[in-house]
Amino acid sequence: MMLVHVVNSSNSSLYANYLQEMVKIRRHSIFDEIDDSLDFIEGVEFLLVFSKNGQLLEISRFTPTQNTKCVSKGLANFIAEEVEFGPELWEHTKFVSDATAETASLEKSNAYVTVGVLEWAMTKGIKRLVAVARKPFIDLAKQQTWPIRKIGPLVQYKPGLFAAAIEIKVSKRILDAARAFFGLNNTVTFTAPPPLDYRTITIEQIRFLDAALEVNAGGEGQYYS
Repeated sequence: MMLVHVVNSSNSSLYANYLQEMVKIRRHSIFDEIDDSLDFIEGVEFLLVFSKNGQLLEISRFTPTQNTKCVSKGLANFIAEEVEFGPELWEHTKFVSDATAETASLEKSNAYVTVGVLEWAMTKGIKRLVAVARKPFIDLAKQQTWPIRKIGPLVQYKPGLFAAAIEIKVSKRILDAARAFFGLNNTVTFTAPPPLDYRTITIEQIRFLDAALEVNAGGEGQYYS
């Protein structure tokens, strides 16, 4: 198994080295331009997927549109239809490190991150996501009758490769459907506890850590196969 790590303002210092790798990963992005300033706005979160040997395979960035009032420039270039922005809509921008990773690892990573994105969105109360999706994913979503809406035309971003802006409605139904399709029945997302100041630790933090340690008691084999 893999874990999809949730990174936010409270625990980002634990992943500082990996977040710095985004510059390298973005060379393999769909977008010609990446708005790096969105990495640092209030509320932005990331999902990170690692291989068994600790290689960073994939990063997904999530930006709350109520803070930016619009999506990033790279995504906006793909959108041709009206989108209703607000606290229930987040932008999902995905970066894949395909320079050295094996194809099999990336395919497995894509399965986990698809389920992880929906899982994460459900826990945040997010109702809709906007993203640029590659044509194979759009075709899969249509085949599986997942609730997506194309909000822009297919665009050729590299010779023979196409993508389009989509809006995804988040629900338990689509999460269950994605889990069933990929055969991932257990929770795949994991949020590491934030660094703690033990001079002011609370009983709630102690209970949180105890629960996290209990989940991790099975060792590395629980998460990776």
